Amino acid sequence: MIDNDDDLYARVRTEFDQVHLQNSLDDITGRGRGLRRRRHLATALGVVVLAAGVTAGLTVTRPAEPEHGLTQVAAWTVDSRQEDTVVFAIRQLADADELSAALKKAGVPALVEFIKVPVEQKVAGCENGQDGMPELYDVMPHSNTPAKPDENTYAVRRDLMPAGSVLHFIIFEMTNRIDGTVQRSVHMSLQDGDPQPCRLYPVDFTFPE
Repeated sequence: MIDNDDDLYARVRTEFDQVHLQNSLDDITGRGRGLRRRRHLATALGVVVLAAGVTAGLTVTRPAEPEHGLTQVAAWTVDSRQEDTVVFAIRQLADADELSAALKKAGVPALVEFIKVPVEQKVAGCENGQDGMPELYDVMPHSNTPAKPDENTYAVRRDLMPAGSVLHFIIFEMTNRIDGTVQRSVHMSLQDGDPQPCRLYPVDFTFPE
């Protein structure tokens, strides 16, 4: 039986005399600090890896940029990737103003018109037609080249267009009064300055004999 505190302390010291620390206190505390640093570093690296993963995911899902020099919609395509020639293909008679703007951006000032001619119309043409410049045949040497069954393709030498000239490109769509078939005709001219928009002939107009 332990009668006082001194005897208790002596007993504790005696029973733990065989227990020794393998490392010094400084070694132990140093090792603890090292473990904490590694945990912090691992956490920081995890954040970096996560951020990189998110960035990579965003990069993969980002929409592809349109190809430079190529404008394509459902109705038509404008391709200006060649040095001197602009090629445009028409599949549907739609968005004529946007096609005019796309051609101008590609280096071909143009007024494009898609005109549906009334069934009762006898003559398809522009009453206010303007005399065109003879350079048209150099500017568009190979026009109306069939590329696909449902597509007509036209090539324009933009480098041969006289300064200040504008291409006037019109497609008339007509319905045959007899069998109801749809036909199209193309009118092209090169104008010195802005062309006048087409004004159709009167419905009952016929060319004089």
